[in-house]
Amino acid sequence: MTTYGYYPGCALHSSSREYDLSVRAISQALGVELREIDDWNCCGASPAHWSREELSLALCQRNINLARGEGLEVVVAPCAACYNRFRVALSTLRQNEEKRRQVEEALGQEAALEVRVIHLLELLHERIVKDEFIPERPLEGLKVACYYGCLLLRPPKAVAEDDPENPTKMEEVIRALGAEAIEWPQKTCCCGASAGVTEVSRAERLSGGIVSAAKRRGADLIVAACPLCQVNLEVRQGGLGMPVVYISQLVGLALGKGPKEVGLDLLLIDPMPTLRKRGVV
Repeated sequence: MTTYGYYPGCALHSSSREYDLSVRAISQALGVELREIDDWNCCGASPAHWSREELSLALCQRNINLARGEGLEVVVAPCAACYNRFRVALSTLRQNEEKRRQVEEALGQEAALEVRVIHLLELLHERIVKDEFIPERPLEGLKVACYYGCLLLRPPKAVAEDDPENPTKMEEVIRALGAEAIEWPQKTCCCGASAGVTEVSRAERLSGGIVSAAKRRGADLIVAACPLCQVNLEVRQGGLGMPVVYISQLVGLALGKGPKEVGLDLLLIDPMPTLRKRGVV
């Protein structure tokens, strides 16, 4: 069993605990031990990097240093916002000596820049697609719209582990689980999560357009890998009734886990009628 550092971040310990629940539920079956970093702090997304770059960099680097202090070489960050901030911080500090010096002075220790930070999607792609995982309960008949959003792909030089214009890793995971991944151009469109408080109408327009497009393409549900995207698409879709689930929840079902084991009962739009209709549960 491979051991990785685990950074849940604020969302997975609060508003998106179903994401955390499902990630933990599937890890052991995939041959992975996720060790939560002790005494981790918020990564600062999004207020910190909007107000003061040094603060944002230092918050992220402290977590990375903690992981390295525990002997962890790779950290899994399921939240796309956290993942984005970690990768941007590492990229910035590796390239900018002055900013690295400022962060090290603020932390009172050297920056551990050799630690790798990966998103859950990378782990799933490796364990399910590359290792040719055979699902216990294939998700046959289910039509899925894979949604990446912004933060897994942009800025590409710092964060992208896939083609930023036409990513495919999520679709490959979904197909390996036995489901059908539909083709749709909206998979990398912004859902407007960052405008969710200050410009609600804009967020509703963006999210509603994405969900409407998935519905027109015949998707049964949308699968996300970001707490911000998931809640935005679920809450601001204008009554379309489209379930929005986490990719870890679908992996859990394919592994034979029960709906409650992966937190499907905690979602606002109940996916169970759709899953029963398709014979998945």
